[in-house]
Amino acid sequence: RPERKLKSIVGVGVAYGSDTGKVRGLLEQAMSEQKLVTESSDNRIMFVEFGDSSLNFEIHCWITPRDVLERKSYESDLRFRIDGLFREHGIEIPFPQRDMNFRGDKPLHVMMSRDTESDGA
Repeated sequence: RPERKLKSIVGVGVAYGSDTGKVRGLLEQAMSEQKLVTESSDNRIMFVEFGDSSLNFEIHCWITPRDVLERKSYESDLRFRIDGLFREHGIEIPFPQRDMNFRGDKPLHVMMSRDTESDGA
């Protein structure tokens, strides 16, 4: 049976202020360590957009999975490796953040209270 090549695209966002050259290098490392990735000039890391909360990258590569489960396992393993490399090198994967603006003719009063359960009271 001939080897079947499939295109895989895995995306990841990093925090604004991250060293994009370092991000590219770590993503290339994570991709090259995966056994299903085939050598191809089409394999590449792409900086795809300045997102709302992150700088967004994609890993584009050709893989040779035997079946759908192996493809999904490859993509999962790649994400685990990216997470580990980013933690090791201080690259943050951000969570979405939103600013809230309140409009009105009167000031907004904010009251804060303590959680009595957590401080043993």
